[in-house]
Amino acid sequence: MARLMLTARYNGLDDWPGRLLEAEGATIFNARTATSFVFTYPAGHDFAGFRVAVTGTGFAYSDGMPTAGNIARVVVSSSTGQPVLTFDSFPTNTLASDLSQFAASVFGARNALGIGPRPNGEGAWSMLLSGADVINGTNGNDRRSVEGFNSGNDRFNMLAGDDSVAGGIGNDTIFGGSGFDEISFERTTHSVGDSAFRGISVNMATGKLIDCWGGTDTFFSIERIIGSRFNDVFIGNADRNDFAGLRGNDVFNGGGDHRDRVRYGDDYWQGGRQGIVVDLETSNIGGVIRGTIRDGFGNRDTVINIERVNGTRYNDVFVGSSERNAFVGAEGRDVFNGMGSRDAISFDVGYTGVAQTGIVVNLRLAANQIRNDGFGNIETALSIEDIWASEQNDRLIMNGADNFVFGRDGADTMTGGGGNDTFAWEDGDEFASGDRITDFIATGAPNIDRLAFAVDAFDNMTTTLRLVNGASATSAAGIGQFVFNSANDTLFWDRNGSAAGGVAAVVVLTGVNALTSANFDLF
Repeated sequence: MARLMLTARYNGLDDWPGRLLEAEGATIFNARTATSFVFTYPAGHDFAGFRVAVTGTGFAYSDGMPTAGNIARVVVSSSTGQPVLTFDSFPTNTLASDLSQFAASVFGARNALGIGPRPNGEGAWSMLLSGADVINGTNGNDRRSVEGFNSGNDRFNMLAGDDSVAGGIGNDTIFGGSGFDEISFERTTHSVGDSAFRGISVNMATGKLIDCWGGTDTFFSIERIIGSRFNDVFIGNADRNDFAGLRGNDVFNGGGDHRDRVRYGDDYWQGGRQGIVVDLETSNIGGVIRGTIRDGFGNRDTVINIERVNGTRYNDVFVGSSERNAFVGAEGRDVFNGMGSRDAISFDVGYTGVAQTGIVVNLRLAANQIRNDGFGNIETALSIEDIWASEQNDRLIMNGADNFVFGRDGADTMTGGGGNDTFAWEDGDEFASGDRITDFIATGAPNIDRLAFAVDAFDNMTTTLRLVNGASATSAAGIGQFVFNSANDTLFWDRNGSAAGGVAAVVVLTGVNALTSANFDLF
């Protein structure tokens, strides 16, 4: 059983990690001894200056290349000498510890005419991780999975951070740790999926997953599952589930959280070239809401108790259910119909790398309510009550249906249009950006508007409201306080209270004279 220790430098690589174990060009050999084989990649290599140090016993060579030896340790270091990956704890006399096999994969066996096997970094990874291995992540975001087939009954200890684990052959055990962690089988679309023969079947409640090779994986603290090129089955639990099926006629059962999401944005990278067509409620029997989604490949997915859907870069159609739905259209000219309950559109996602501009939305219009989705498209938004805007300067006119507005970054101009509206801030970077609400209702029945804040995102803010109507904070030094100054219609957050500094403008509330506790929601 080998052990692999990842580092933050591995996660920060700009090129495909398979090339870390793939020699091309005039490789520099630093050591060839009975216990050490060391080489450095030359200029022109994707990882020029990186060094691979292999240590062990019984190393032998012919014409400078290894012919025998047992590997004990492999360390890949950056061009500045910092460790990137460390493999160790190899059992002796196994494929994983075979130095000659490792060298054949890393260097290939081409003759002077260039005939013969070329270097195969993916093969070298597969060889080193061919047993029942332990992969240890970091306390950061381990978004880069290990390469190769990764066969054997492996154990992944991913620790803190938002991590991604590529599903492989064997009965694996995966500990996601804290953070938002995922298991993905998207590589079955590519070469490592040649031996795969079935879709995955995952049950989030039991923490069990039958993989594409028939193995049974056990997982803990995993929040997202990405499927395969086959027909996958996803069963959720009582928490918020997050799924992507990719190719195949997939089945998604969200369970009972009422905030379960299916994503289609990655269909493109696996060959999906169509917009999706969503109908979340074709039947509702005993509270079990069934629907269908045509995915980016033209396949028909079945959805059961799914409330949230992310679309594609193409023209998507979203029709909601009687539950509260949330949709993400991204690029493309999309159509949204929330149907019953409260429904939202989010505009903070893009898939093509095209820079997004501020969105323009007017929900009062009878048609073409989205005047600009941030990518230049005019779109339809029917039965939509809530908007989660972009990171740019947005202009939003709501429809008086007790709307929820999350403006995000940028200088946003927001109009509630009557009703009991809520305007939210969830990040300190959203302050001092020039937000304005043109018709905020501070007092009066039956309508009154609210300002909502995620308190953990702001220094010295708690769920206990501290508010003064005046020109400056009156709370003790170091005790944060909201200050509403009617002279300039501006609400400020002063994180330092009566001490100097720490003041940031939150929003201009046109025509408002004073605020009360009824205007705040601190969560």
